[in-house]
This record gives sequence, structure tokens and C-alpha cells, in this order.
Amino acid sequence: MTGDGDELTEVQVGPLELFFDLVFVFTLTQLTPVLHHDFSWVGLAKVGLLVSVLWYMYGGFAYLTNALTPLQLTHKFFILFGMAAFLVVALSIPEAFGAGGLVFALGYLLVVIIHFGLYLTTPHAASRRGILKIAPVNLIGTGCLLAAALIGGPVHWVLWVLAPLVMWGNGLWNLANIYVTRPRHFVERHGLVLLIAFGESVVAVGVSASHHVTFDLVALAVLTLTVVASLWWAHFLNEHAMAERLAAAGDRRGRVAIFGYGHIYVPLLGSVILFAAGAADAIAQPMDHLHWGPALGIAGGVALYLVANAVQRAVVGVPFSPARLVGAVLALPTVFLGVNGTAVAQMGALAAIMVLTMTVEYRWARPGNGV
Repeated sequence: MTGDGDELTEVQVGPLELFFDLVFVFTLTQLTPVLHHDFSWVGLAKVGLLVSVLWYMYGGFAYLTNALTPLQLTHKFFILFGMAAFLVVALSIPEAFGAGGLVFALGYLLVVIIHFGLYLTTPHAASRRGILKIAPVNLIGTGCLLAAALIGGPVHWVLWVLAPLVMWGNGLWNLANIYVTRPRHFVERHGLVLLIAFGESVVAVGVSASHHVTFDLVALAVLTLTVVASLWWAHFLNEHAMAERLAAAGDRRGRVAIFGYGHIYVPLLGSVILFAAGAADAIAQPMDHLHWGPALGIAGGVALYLVANAVQRAVVGVPFSPARLVGAVLALPTVFLGVNGTAVAQMGALAAIMVLTMTVEYRWARPGNGV
């Protein structure tokens, strides 16, 4: 992996990278209405597959700009082209498993090609050599998406499942070719995309509040924001320690990065989408019973997020209190408050659980524990 001698000078996340992240997160917000309109096991499976393939190539660009500071005008233009390709992918997401499948796959193919071409221009020689082994398998995974767009029936679903397996398997097979040359930049970049996802989840909930402003609506909106703010706090409480541990990982840095910021971000981002979709349904009927799907989305999204967040910390090596896991367990029964009571009751219980969880976590944290 990347040793100290291979590291590049640390830089902050630049405005072009932040612009790229804003466009990418739009692709994720396209998943919220997909799940909102189909809160079923099939809908969850579709969203899971989409998050997996989308996050894989976002991760590819995060590694790219970690090794390549896009200062040259040519680099900036091609990153903008990559953003345009992601935008095409985003627009086709609602019909990615149907009539829009070919547009989705072709847009994704363009993302892969631009990523490969830019990687060949990085100043980090080991990264250039590594992409020559990684890119061919990326193309095979993309080929599965193209084939799925042209084939119907059971084979269509087999190919859709195979695509993320090939892509993420590629990272595992090529661990020796994964390099994090600027650990602080890498951690900051991933934190920012999650932060944008939090913001977009609030936007998705706000857009769903189409009726007149009432006390019940205001109460539910504030409680929803409290939950989202607690999720934010859970991630950013000791982010500096995450960067320090990744920097100190030495030869294990690539392995820590692919598991701690690659694989685990799929359920982490998926949980935010799941919560946002459920909350969007709740905001439309704050004092009514919720259906099982949205109620499970709200409770399950919070529980999944806390578990994924705890696993990420364990992988990176940052200590955490058991409060996160206890909070995940306590979040799940709130589904019955939503189904048998009201949306406000469920969100209020979740807000109380999250505030209590993070209060315990904050009091437990000490400098010696990595904070």
C-alpha cells in the first residue's frame, strides 16, 4: 500500500470537488422518490443495487482527486464531463430497471472511461500502474449493466446483481493497487459527501410538506431535523481521529480505506435514503398512522446508520461507546409507534433516542479514546 514516501502534500477539498459531490448527491436524491413510491422488498433491492454501483464509481473519483489535484484546465474540463455523465445517470435512475436502463448504462460507461483517462495523468506513478489493472474489471462490471439493459427476464436481474459484485470484488482483488496518498483529504472528502446527503434528505422531506403549515407539521419537521442532526453528530463527533488513524495505518491504509470508506458507505448512504423516504411519507400525514413501509424506513434507516457508523469506526480503529449499538436496537421498536400511533409519535421517540445516544457517546468520549 501507500507508504509515507509515496504520500503527496495534503490539500483541502477544492471547490470543483465539492461541485462534483453536489451533482453526485443528486443521483442519490433520485433514489428517495423511487423508494417513496415503492416501499417493498423489490423497491429496497433496486435501491440497494443502485447505491452499490453509484457509490463504487464515486469512490473511484474520490481516489482519483486524492492522487490528482485538478489544477490544469484540461483536468477541470474532464471532471466537469464526468459530472455531466453522472447527471445523465441520475436522470435515468427512475427507469434504470426498465426503459431508461440503456441510458443509465451508457452514462455509467462514460463515467468509467473519463475516470480511467484522468487516472493516467496522475503524478503518483503507483496509482497510474494500479488503474491499468482495475479499469478492465470496471469495464466488465459496466458491461453487465449494458447487457442487463438489453435483456429481460431473470437474466436481467442476474446481471444487475453481478455488476456490483464484479465491481466491489475488483477492489478486493486489487487491494495492492489501491492508494490513499492524502489521508486527511480523503476523510474530509467522504465526510462532505455524507454531509451533503444529510442536507438533501432534509430538502426531500421539506418538498413533501405540500399542505398548510400547522403545529403538527412544524413539530414533525423539527423532530426530523433533530434526528438528522444527531446522525450528523454521530459521524463528525471525532472525525479528526478518523483521519489520524487512516494516516497511521501505513501499509494497511488501502485495506482500511476500501472497507471503512468503500463498502461500509453503501449501507451508510442507503440508511440516509431509507430514512428520508420514510420521513417524506410521514411529513405528509404527521398525525396519521403510517404504513409499515415508511415506518420501517424511518426506524430501520436510523438503526442501520448507527450500526454502519459503529462498524466504520471499528474498521478505522477509532473507539466508540456501546451507546451507538444500543441506540440502534432501541430505534427498531419505534416502528410500532408509527404504525399504531402517529408519525409525530414515532419521530419524537427516535429524536429522544438519538439525543440520548449521542449525549452518552459525547460524555464517554475522552482524548485517550481517540477524540
